[in-house]
Amino acid sequence: MFINGNYSALAEIVNHINNPNNKMGVLIEEIPADLGRSYEGYKRGGLIEGSEKLRKEVMAAIVWLFGIPFFNKAGNIFCEKVLKIPMDIDLSNTKEGNNSILDSINYLKTNKNPKNLDVSELKKYQTGKIQEKIKNLSTEAILKRIKSAKTITILASLVINCGLMGIVLPKINQKITEKKLSKNNVSKTMLKEQSIDKYIDSFKNNKQNLNFKGNIISLLQNYAYKLENNNRTRLVSTDVPMITGRAATSRNKYEALEFILMDGGSIFFYNYSLGLVQKMLRKIFPTPDINPKIAEDISKLNPKTIEDAIKDINKNSNIESLFKDKNLKDKYYKIGTFNKYGKINRFVKDEDLKQIDKSVVSLLEKISSNESIFKEGKIDQNELQKFIKRINKTNALYMIAGFVVSILGLASIMPKLTFWITKKITGKNTFAGITNYNNNEKK
Repeated sequence: MFINGNYSALAEIVNHINNPNNKMGVLIEEIPADLGRSYEGYKRGGLIEGSEKLRKEVMAAIVWLFGIPFFNKAGNIFCEKVLKIPMDIDLSNTKEGNNSILDSINYLKTNKNPKNLDVSELKKYQTGKIQEKIKNLSTEAILKRIKSAKTITILASLVINCGLMGIVLPKINQKITEKKLSKNNVSKTMLKEQSIDKYIDSFKNNKQNLNFKGNIISLLQNYAYKLENNNRTRLVSTDVPMITGRAATSRNKYEALEFILMDGGSIFFYNYSLGLVQKMLRKIFPTPDINPKIAEDISKLNPKTIEDAIKDINKNSNIESLFKDKNLKDKYYKIGTFNKYGKINRFVKDEDLKQIDKSVVSLLEKISSNESIFKEGKIDQNELQKFIKRINKTNALYMIAGFVVSILGLASIMPKLTFWITKKITGKNTFAGITNYNNNEKK
């Protein structure tokens, strides 16, 4: 089955899930994880714990998925409407990739596009007061304003988001549980025992001075750049303060410990296990790690084009030199960067382009070693298309296996392990948030 006559449904779906700008991949993990954790809570603490954990997970997921984009969008609107600063430009690091900010500023000031890049997303800034301000200020001044505005907006969005997830939502959730308990005449003193205030105070009293090298502004800008361009930095930067906030607002030290164990351990399953499982499976069962849409596109090329590329594999290692048609390079880089490559205002890492090159070379090497496809220097296109289809199906299965491991870890392994540790320490297998542990710890 092909969509719009270009790519199969499988290639479109896998590509969509792998796109970090889409939320489907997160939802595939998040929904069963939330239900699994809530069910484990229900098994231990009944309806009270099950419902509180479901509220916690769902509310946190909503804020996590939509909070930063919403606050960031609000900040961008303010900067554009009030401060007249163009914000739809990626922060960039010239040591790692293209200079999206400087290229965009030069285009907006001169209306010249020497690199022949896609400028469609900047058209909205070519009229009105933003364009007027750009014309009147120096390039250096505009560069400084954009970097500062984006840094402040990104970091403010992160702080607000983490405050909601780590402090505000837990407090709201606890109040809901407290009201439910009061209706059932459960003593509220159960919520007050073993406060962790003294533990928080101990951290405050043992703070160490941090010695920063370099300008604090450049450090913040570099961090904001990583938040915008590195998925793991963005996710971990949200998780760590969220866990800290949840622990600090916990009703007792054992509930705090559970947050640290469960949410801390979940960082691995949220951010690393999916990729590690796929990498391990590709190593055990050698399979090229290639974008399914690029793979399908290669299978439709003129056989002579592929034959020539295979001959040049030992001499060349990038798409531009392997395929003489420059349009192929642009096409594959756009697919592999999810349409960021070639846009003047979008930042693309050189390393990402090298990985795309590497994946294409890996596929060509696999094709050249398969005698049913490449025999006596000639390509059998029918066999090639069957081969590509198998590779894409195999990679999709590896992705599914990765999701299964992540979901099991999030929904079952981490809550079970956390509850087991609490039981071992306290001797009780009850809802930690409302259990009275006073003088009942295991010796």
